[in-house]
Amino acid sequence: MRNRSRASLNAVFGWNAQAWGRPFLRALDSLELPESYKVLEVGAGPRSAISLLIGSPTGITTISTYPEHQVPLVNSFVEQHSELVAGTVEVILMSAFDLQGKYDIIVMKSVLGGLFRIGNSQAKDVDEFCKKVIQRNLVPGGFLVTLDNGATSLENKLHRFGARRNRWRFFSPEDFHDFYAQECFGWLSAFSVRTRLGDRIGVPFESFLYQIDKVRWAIKPSKHPSVIVTIFKSSTPRV
Repeated sequence: MRNRSRASLNAVFGWNAQAWGRPFLRALDSLELPESYKVLEVGAGPRSAISLLIGSPTGITTISTYPEHQVPLVNSFVEQHSELVAGTVEVILMSAFDLQGKYDIIVMKSVLGGLFRIGNSQAKDVDEFCKKVIQRNLVPGGFLVTLDNGATSLENKLHRFGARRNRWRFFSPEDFHDFYAQECFGWLSAFSVRTRLGDRIGVPFESFLYQIDKVRWAIKPSKHPSVIVTIFKSSTPRV
């Protein structure tokens, strides 16, 4: 499905592109889609818009972001990567808690952890939110694809750094229920070097961590992966 080169992954994933791209693309292989389909990305940012990899050449890809000041930044990002764009692409302002329209695929990368932070929510709130999105915003037979940060065995050493300081929720695969498919990966790829040290140092270093994770995963997959990709499917069949 669409462009899978390392360059394209680095361009649209923002950080830990290979580690996040691997389970994401594998999960997408399980999807059965019509020839033309509508995609919604929820929570895109100035350096990340993964829906650019999966849009239909004859369909519409809607890239939503929030709050309002993000819109021109995401627009600029999409224009910079216009060679990846398939079909019609639009960038809009839309809150994850007030999604509008119905789509064949809805993707969310590192969104749920920020929406449902520790102390302000419970794990069951994540389940309820996903069920509402599936019921309200997917066409019959459509898919919700979530990419989430996993709570690895390194959490006790990393809990004071980055998003973890802001009570970001990190997940275990078992936190998700009634899903259609799930792909996991990683251990060392549990934090972003690229956003801290820039592309010149960050991209090669993240690639190095990915190679270690790749070997380790081939020997024995971790029960506490750093990346969790979960696919939910609308139970209503396509006509």
